[in-house]
Amino acid sequence: MGYLTNYIESQTLLQRLGDLKNSKISGTQGDGFWIKSFGGKLSAFSGSSLDGFDMSYTGTQLGIDKRLDVTGGDLFVGAMAGFTRTNPNYKEGDGNGKNYIAGLYATYLLENGLYVDTVLKYNSMRNNFSVKDTGGATVRGTGKTQGISLSAELGKRFWLSDKTDGLYIEPQAQLTYGYQNGDTVNASNGLNVGLSHYESTLGRISGIVGYQIKGQNPINLYMKTGIVREMSGGASYRFNGGEKNNHSFCSSWFDNGIGANININKKHNIYAEADCSTGGKFDNAMLNLGYRYSF
Repeated sequence: MGYLTNYIESQTLLQRLGDLKNSKISGTQGDGFWIKSFGGKLSAFSGSSLDGFDMSYTGTQLGIDKRLDVTGGDLFVGAMAGFTRTNPNYKEGDGNGKNYIAGLYATYLLENGLYVDTVLKYNSMRNNFSVKDTGGATVRGTGKTQGISLSAELGKRFWLSDKTDGLYIEPQAQLTYGYQNGDTVNASNGLNVGLSHYESTLGRISGIVGYQIKGQNPINLYMKTGIVREMSGGASYRFNGGEKNNHSFCSSWFDNGIGANININKKHNIYAEADCSTGGKFDNAMLNLGYRYSF
């Protein structure tokens, strides 16, 4: 649950702030406040140890940033906070999770279409479970962990017609590193579960094809496709200090989506993105909805 919660919160610049270039095309200049919500479901897990498992989730994030004039473009520096609720379903039981995050970010938009986005986050997570043992008795437990993550995203927009209107393509790359500490869970039946720490190193290479409608209220429509690779993602657990059991999320999967950004009256930016990921370890379906106000 900890790994999966951090994964769904490892989002892109478009998912977090919407298309900042769309705001600039409208003539918007200034600081901003934003809020977004997301929800979805993880399913189709591989491996016998996750047989019958799936997890739905919802979350809300908000932030505020300041625009700074820098050489060759604009720099946005800001702070963010958020909350994610998860609802896992096990083969014989269910549970719930809560994750609180706080973070800082910096986004550099260059005049030549290049952008660089970095995010540093801290999280505090609490997970509960209630499952049936082999005798049919209910077993409950709670885990508490903390972690950090650092993300860097790079992309560049290439216009195929006018420089602020029409068709464009945008290759992107992102690298996210995360560390979550371990915990010891004392279940209600006396079982002691030792959970190791884990590290996650996610790499993503994607491409976007979009169409920008300039106008008085610019609209940006796009679709994306790419591949994500988990290069670590391994953890272990022990029951009552016994033999170590291992599980790894190391794999690759495809990430596809469609999205839209609409800027209204140079102040209001509304954005949405629907994503579908399919891979060897699990599938994910997610919807993001956001609003940004520039002042």
